[in-house]
Amino acid sequence: MATNAIRMGRALVCALAAGGLLLAASSAQARPDKKLWLGLGAASSSVSGGLDGNQVFYADPTNGPFVYAGKPEKGSGLVISGGAVISKSLAAELQFISTNHDATHAGLPGQNLTLSISELLASLRLMVPLGDSMEVFGRAGLGIYAVGYDNNTQLPPNPTLISSSFGGAGLALGGGAAFFFDPLGLELAIMTQSASLDTLSAGGTEGQISGTDLKQTTVTLTLTGHFGT
Repeated sequence: MATNAIRMGRALVCALAAGGLLLAASSAQARPDKKLWLGLGAASSSVSGGLDGNQVFYADPTNGPFVYAGKPEKGSGLVISGGAVISKSLAAELQFISTNHDATHAGLPGQNLTLSISELLASLRLMVPLGDSMEVFGRAGLGIYAVGYDNNTQLPPNPTLISSSFGGAGLALGGGAAFFFDPLGLELAIMTQSASLDTLSAGGTEGQISGTDLKQTTVTLTLTGHFGT
């Protein structure tokens, strides 16, 4: 399942890149003068931090379940975005990013897991125009994060495959470049995200956990459409 998602993500990256080349070769480039935009694209993410495959987390310290969190490998997925221009140099935007990953953990060597990492980010975007058809930008934002596992492993007393999910909040910082072909645009960006996961839902039990850090580096390629007055 995760492998198929990764392949789909790579295919989407190639499709967007090809679309960008076609746009670049078409009509005269121009910056849209619209105030709103929507975007759809591909995301690739590498993950580090407390989800290292060795820690055990407790949905309920008294009754369990006791869950190993798998270590995520690099994964891919999609990004959906929207924004509003505040001034020539400032905009507000929302991004939803979801990536799928394979994972391993120490509880059952050789047992592969699949997981998804999703985040909803609200950011301010600082823009510096470079001519009529290009800009560079930086962004800083806050987000809510969800890490969901399929077939995670409950231990002890007996290994049992269950679903589990972690939740939390954190920061995101990044930047990139955007190219415009009115009314469309194409942007390439990189972002680092750092979140503290402090809730766990597993086997029908929900509880608080001592915050474990989630760190990501995410690259996105997004095709945008601009509209509004």
